[in-house]
Amino acid sequence: MVKVLRRKVVSEIRTSYLQYLSVILIAMLAVTLFTGIYANYKNFDDRLNHIYEITNMSDLTITYQGYDAKDEEFLKSLDVEYERRIYITGKTGTTNINIIVFDENTKMCLPTELSKENYTTHDILVDKNFLSKKGIKIGDTIDVEIAQNEVNATITGTMIHPEALDNSTYSTGLVYIGIDALLDLVYQMYGFKVTKEIVYSLYANQYVIQTKNPSKILDKINEYYNQKENNNLLYAAERKNMPSNIAIESDVIQAKKMLYVFPVIFYLVAVLIILTSISQLINKERMNIGIMKSFGYSKKEIMVHYMSISILLCLIGSIFGIILGPIIIPKVMSTKYNYLYQLPKYHVSFLRVEYLISVLILILVSIFTSFIACRSEINKKPIESLRGENSVNIKTNFLEKTKLFQKIPLTIRIALRNMRRKFSRTLMVILGLLGCSSLLVCGFGIDNTLTYGLDLEKKELIPYDLTIGYISGGSKFDELSNIEGVSRVEEYEKIAITVQKDNIISSSLYLLPEKSEIFTTDYSKDGVLISEKVADEVGVKVGDDLKIIINNKTITKKVSSLVKLCVTQGIFISKDKIDIEFSPNASWIKTTNSNVNSSVKEEVEKLDNIESVFTMQEMSDKADGVTSTIRIMTTTVKVFAILLAIVVLYNLALLNFEERTRDIATLKVLGFNRIEIGMSLTFEILTSTLIGSIIGLFFGYPLLVTVLSINENPLLTYIYHISPLTYLYTILLTCGVSIGMNSIFSVLTKRIKMVESLKSVD
Repeated sequence: MVKVLRRKVVSEIRTSYLQYLSVILIAMLAVTLFTGIYANYKNFDDRLNHIYEITNMSDLTITYQGYDAKDEEFLKSLDVEYERRIYITGKTGTTNINIIVFDENTKMCLPTELSKENYTTHDILVDKNFLSKKGIKIGDTIDVEIAQNEVNATITGTMIHPEALDNSTYSTGLVYIGIDALLDLVYQMYGFKVTKEIVYSLYANQYVIQTKNPSKILDKINEYYNQKENNNLLYAAERKNMPSNIAIESDVIQAKKMLYVFPVIFYLVAVLIILTSISQLINKERMNIGIMKSFGYSKKEIMVHYMSISILLCLIGSIFGIILGPIIIPKVMSTKYNYLYQLPKYHVSFLRVEYLISVLILILVSIFTSFIACRSEINKKPIESLRGENSVNIKTNFLEKTKLFQKIPLTIRIALRNMRRKFSRTLMVILGLLGCSSLLVCGFGIDNTLTYGLDLEKKELIPYDLTIGYISGGSKFDELSNIEGVSRVEEYEKIAITVQKDNIISSSLYLLPEKSEIFTTDYSKDGVLISEKVADEVGVKVGDDLKIIINNKTITKKVSSLVKLCVTQGIFISKDKIDIEFSPNASWIKTTNSNVNSSVKEEVEKLDNIESVFTMQEMSDKADGVTSTIRIMTTTVKVFAILLAIVVLYNLALLNFEERTRDIATLKVLGFNRIEIGMSLTFEILTSTLIGSIIGLFFGYPLLVTVLSINENPLLTYIYHISPLTYLYTILLTCGVSIGMNSIFSVLTKRIKMVESLKSVD
């Protein structure tokens, strides 16, 4: 008997392949999305861990001010591996750089992918992107500012360093200097030679630590410094919270969190489609179920038979999903990671336990939905099943008794009756389209958010026409003001800093003129104005005290207000409200007319000591380059949403067509043509589509916030915004897909023979 049922499974799938195709497709989409997003997270995490492993990256970093031998004695008592090193900030032109000094004993935080086989303590290495950013090559000499002293450094090679993986044009460059090369630079600064010991006593300010229990050791370190009488600690952090690594570590966490958004929606819709498909199967198999019970098949055998069908369909879809997911989505998302970070290439893996877990979840879902769909029919007596499907007695409601309702065309009234008769299926379609609609609003909303934030900043918050960077400090106000077409010049100084409250991050301090007409947000209050992104990352709010570390000196300022900026991030303060010597290294320019921006740029480039000049349009194009990686994700969301809509509507249209065969045949007997019958089918599904889509519009914004909040970009702040046109496009897309699906099935009505109407049991 078991063999007979197995053959029947294959036979039923073959005869109802179109209906079961929707189950295969939704299973494939759900597994593709889950395995793809998980593979993206795992590949990203593996690539990062590989870099950490081959470079022997430290687990903890302590940055201090002023060497104290007691600190080193304390570290020895912890039984950890540690190294003392020099880590200082500097500049080359207006570009901020971090300088790490190594010697012959350095074993932690080593460089990789070197441009030369061996390097020595006489070498000066820079990260690979530094050359392209500065437009220089190996062997060139650059001006470097260290501790307010300018020296000439010759680049001897390139590398990738685990503390400089950020690939963006906005990142701080890293210079890896050997101790002997640093001694030569110190000689340039002071005119006499010093020893290695003296340099370390003057500049050493960090310990890098390796330990198996970083969190536990960090707690002991913080406890030690908190109890210390002369606390010289600037900050102590685990690798994931280090200023140089916090962005990439956060991206790994965000990649994992994506598992809890889109796959959940697709799995929920998969439940609906499997349930509706199996329910339709049971409706068609009533008589066969009665025959099987008459032949002596047990309820368990019949239940297992129909469960095996749904399991087989889910397995087929899952196999395709396991193959496609790890190939498609990581490839798409790697574009973002390759743009932002310097990482090794990823390798596709199809053998992960988590993939099998996702398939098992889908199979359990299919078993559960099959059980729910089969239970009521299997519990009937064989004679009840053998009679087939009886007409359902639907009571006439108040609206159907009105004259207005009686004037509605018969085909539309039949559609309304069928929606009431199959209310559970109609509800499932509404829920499915709700998911599709919310995904589409989310996808289009991401585009809206990016465009809105960029436009808000460049048109309202900082509406400059040109931005200029100087090679060296010193005012260029008079020279710039004398250029024809320039109406206003505002100079400011941008300084690389580290800020600390709950967290420690690298940021920028903007020393602005006492009064600005270009930077429109008020920064004249006591304290500092801080961008919301930096405030969130460091953990401060209005009224909190904030530590600002500049060249190893700490300044404490109160946060007076916050500003929401999309691209420009940092801390803003009037130059007269902070005890720092003002030496402008950049400026914003307003022109008399945007048409003269290009000619003004040409004149500015002719001046001495000008490092960079960008028009507002060029800065906008650069920002678009950054956001292009996020737009890739947006396109992925929209494509999967449309695919989901197609599968849901295809499933509904097919079920509706097969269930209403007798209705269609009856309408043909009564003389209705194919177009009128098609309108009845389209009206029913289009109504469900509209209801589901409209409800889904309200879920689009929360989904948008959820997606972007777990996919934060270190270069941007998202200012959430959804355009009214987005809602219109969503409705048009879902309804367009609905009409398209029904048009296909409307054509198939000509294949239905009118004799079908005589087969029902009334």
